[in-house]
Amino acid sequence: MKRKVELRLGGTVLSFFTDEPEEIVNEVFESISREYESAKKRYRSSDDLEILAHLLVNTTLEKVLMRQEIERLRQKYQPRTSLVEEVMKKDEDRAF
Repeated sequence: MKRKVELRLGGTVLSFFTDEPEEIVNEVFESISREYESAKKRYRSSDDLEILAHLLVNTTLEKVLMRQEIERLRQKYQPRTSLVEEVMKKDEDRAF
């Protein structure tokens, strides 16, 4: 069942509805809060929207880079997986 959770950033309170476990929500919100405070100092800004935009850009960049790395690894190991599947299939045809 979804419940309301609140994230406090600076002077802003943002409400969300989620069915994620409380420990996951806490971990996510704590990470966001740390990143927000770090970005606030790094960019020397008090504008919440500007800080959140920086966080969104950085998070999206990380997501894109991770997807690219996953695809690279998938391509690297996919041929090996296929070879293993072929060997296993040949083993299935054996009588013993």
